[in-house]
Amino acid sequence: MLVNPLPKTQKKKHKSWLKAEPPTWIRQQVRERSNGICEYSGTTANHMHHLKEKGMGGGSGMNLAINIWHINKAYHNHDNTEFLKEGYAELKRRIDSTFTKKKYTFREIAELLQVPKNKQCELWHEVNKFLKHSNECFYVWDIKRWLNKNL
Repeated sequence: MLVNPLPKTQKKKHKSWLKAEPPTWIRQQVRERSNGICEYSGTTANHMHHLKEKGMGGGSGMNLAINIWHINKAYHNHDNTEFLKEGYAELKRRIDSTFTKKKYTFREIAELLQVPKNKQCELWHEVNKFLKHSNECFYVWDIKRWLNKNL
């Protein structure tokens, strides 16, 4: 006779706001940026879409406002290559227009990415895990490399 062992107690894993569903404060930033207008078609926006998702070659599909498009759900189509190409082009435009100086402090990076002070610790760990240094200043090409890998 087989006896089922007692179920092991599993620790509930902490899901980082960077990698879970976009939290309310990020959704609010995206809504404010778009003013309720679809950033793809110009119609009424009613849906959030990651420009670069983990399942589509992105890193962790990070929840940063720079990586989220406010769109009309009717246009949310992963089979439409034009939609996806436009999304990637928009992400590149956003990164290039946001980071224009040669060097940035971490605080400047966090402000440009609109990360509140109480959430910056997780962002700091993600940046340092990738760049493998804890310098006070980061070069723009390192930041763009990190964003391209992790968004």
